[in-house]
Parts: sequence; C-alpha cells; structure tokens
Amino acid sequence: MLIYMERLHAAPQWSDVGMWLQTIMLLLREEGLDSCPQEWMSDFGRLIKDHIGVSDETHILFCGLAIGYGDRSDPVNQFERTRTPLEDQVRFAGF
Repeated sequence: MLIYMERLHAAPQWSDVGMWLQTIMLLLREEGLDSCPQEWMSDFGRLIKDHIGVSDETHILFCGLAIGYGDRSDPVNQFERTRTPLEDQVRFAGF
C-alpha cells in the first residue's frame, strides 16, 4: 500500500496520517494480517509517484506499507524484545 497526501497539509496532519496508519495496521492485525511501514520509500517519492501517475507538485509520499502473513517460525521473528515498563515512559497527571 502506498500512502500519500496532498501537499497543502501542514505539519499537524503528519501526525494525523501516522494515527490513521496505525489504525489501518491494527485493523489488518485483527484480520490476521501483518504489516510493516516502509518510510524509506519517501526517499524515492518522486520516482514512485511518477510511476503510479501522481503529481509530485501536488502530493507527498508518506510511506509504503507491506501487508501479508508473517512467518512466526522464521529466526528473524524469534529475537527477544524487552519493553520498558509503561510507568517509565509515561507520566499520568491529574487522573
């Protein structure tokens, strides 16, 4: 999937696109699909937009999104991941 938007959007809309993309990724997961955002594609935005017929003057390529079925048995998917506890990352004030 290629995610692109009109250039008229300002900085706040970048976070909107990120939140929308996260929602898409969660919905894909709910359907049993895996996904991986490919932000490196924005480095080749002009080339990709030219290939798919989207104007570089009017649109920005945000990223690509790989969608498919992950292979849980592949060694690359077996590495241990530690997570920082929520209370070490977030401070809830006033709740």
